[in-house]
Amino acid sequence: MYDRLIRLVLSLALISAAGLGCFNQTLDTEYGRRRGFPGRESVNGTAVLSHFVEQEGYRVSSWNRISPKLNRADVIIWVPDSFCPPTQAQRDFIENWLQEGDGRTLVYVGRDYDAEPVYWAEVAAGLPPSDAEELQSRERDSRLHHALIREDMPENMYCEWFVTRGKRPCLSVDTLEGPWSRAVDAAKVAIELHGRLEFPDESDVPQEEQYNPSHYEELLTSRGDLIVGRFQKSHWPKSQVIVICNGSFLLNMPLVNPEHRKLAYRLVGEISHDRVAASDRRVVFLETNDSGPDVHDEDPQILARTGFEAFTAWPLGFILLHLFVLGLVFCLSRFPIFGPPRSPESETASDFGIHVAALGDLIKRTGNSGYAKAQIMQYQQITKREGAS
Repeated sequence: MYDRLIRLVLSLALISAAGLGCFNQTLDTEYGRRRGFPGRESVNGTAVLSHFVEQEGYRVSSWNRISPKLNRADVIIWVPDSFCPPTQAQRDFIENWLQEGDGRTLVYVGRDYDAEPVYWAEVAAGLPPSDAEELQSRERDSRLHHALIREDMPENMYCEWFVTRGKRPCLSVDTLEGPWSRAVDAAKVAIELHGRLEFPDESDVPQEEQYNPSHYEELLTSRGDLIVGRFQKSHWPKSQVIVICNGSFLLNMPLVNPEHRKLAYRLVGEISHDRVAASDRRVVFLETNDSGPDVHDEDPQILARTGFEAFTAWPLGFILLHLFVLGLVFCLSRFPIFGPPRSPESETASDFGIHVAALGDLIKRTGNSGYAKAQIMQYQQITKREGAS
């Protein structure tokens, strides 16, 4: 069950044992991807979470845009590579989708977390101080990089599902409250809070919108900070939005922690339906970049395959192109006009061998082996008599 987790744990152990010589290769830090390379094995990927969902029997796929294809999903897990909240157009599409289906769930995971510094810190902890200096430098650089890119997280930006609080001190969680905290050892979690996703209060709501506190439910908190919450509307048929502050307990690297896996399974339990089997429910991981997805009225067209697609794939296309040119040159060389000159063999009527070959060909066409043997014997007798005379 935990094959991907085991690979991550083993990679940490092997790198720690091997020392600095292993760090010439680039660490995969692609954010929010469950498949492909880079992405699937990234410390910031979602392949492990996807594996947990698949283990429960759900049909899992990925998509990279907000388009009609999402209407076929029962659950959308959105881990955006963007610090900005969903736009009005994106929320309208998602809320229409939630309203049109029974028991649908959107899981929205905030961006404000990066597993790379944690990775380097974990590896450095297993090395002697003299060998850990380079890794500590990489940890500092990755933390600085995250601090720079998270400046894009807006302060007090309202989007109804939550409000972004970008300017908050970093907090390492050591206490947990709420329904999801049961059976989870808060002392062993490694959840980090940087910016916050909070449920709005009445002062956050624009005047043209109506505030309804009953739409919001806290599922997991720490000292008053929201970690996981639920947003619902009365006209949604048992549908919901699960808001998660960040991926510090759901991405590949954090899920090495057993306490984080407990929370991940809590999440998987939230997407179930009491009357529909898991095998009949579709879960789509919505993978979007830092610019966010546009809302499309149509899905992209899938063109019919012509066989020429291989020429567009590297390095196969490069190899095929050279083979094609080589084959074309070979074909041109065999044409009578462009090929090398040839001198046909001359045939003379006085060549007795030609007569013998022609006679043999005629006898062969008869298909009568007895007749052929008789002719050979007759020829041998004639030659004997002529030799004796």
